[in-house]
Amino acid sequence: MDNGMILITTFVLTIGIVSVFYYRINLRKKRHSDTIKSDWINFKKAIANKHLKGINKFGTNLIWNEHLTMEMLKEMSTGINNLGKDYTELKELKILIYNKYLDWKKEYPY
Repeated sequence: MDNGMILITTFVLTIGIVSVFYYRINLRKKRHSDTIKSDWINFKKAIANKHLKGINKFGTNLIWNEHLTMEMLKEMSTGINNLGKDYTELKELKILIYNKYLDWKKEYPY
């Protein structure tokens, strides 16, 4: 193989890999955008009914959703804190919410 063929093959493979990653990231963003509204409604229903498995499931889905807003995060925190400290099953979700809040509030030195 000559150098030109190696360069073309490397270029085509690199473009192909980047295209696959770009496509997968766009699919994830679309899926997150499509599910945030239903996850939010289901989370609020689970809080109202004190359904712990639903709170954990939909709360975790919301925390990892990239379209989550600070207002939603604050409402999630107050909703879980209003349930009280009796529910140890929600400890992991409380930690996730707190870590997300800390991540958004950190300041970067320039």
